[in-house]
Amino acid sequence: MDWLTTKYQKAQNGPTRTEPCGAPRGGGIGVLMKAYATDKVSKTCYLVMGHESETYIGALILENVVFCQHLCSVFQENVGRTLSEIGSLDLAYTL
Repeated sequence: MDWLTTKYQKAQNGPTRTEPCGAPRGGGIGVLMKAYATDKVSKTCYLVMGHESETYIGALILENVVFCQHLCSVFQENVGRTLSEIGSLDLAYTL
């Protein structure tokens, strides 16, 4: 994903900064475990990832609700894949 094209209030939006979020939940190292938005008009997609027996959460904040919801759906379709695989997804069609 080209992080330079995703911005929120004129600031570059990624790569996402992640924070530990408690006890490991399993799922493997470097794997997307969950992706969700809090509601259908949210501009934030939360990503829960596992790496080295730890669980992390990151937030991708976008200005466009429709794009945010679409991106969150793409992430949801790729739960269980490595972060490297997800980072290699071709999202050129979203431009």
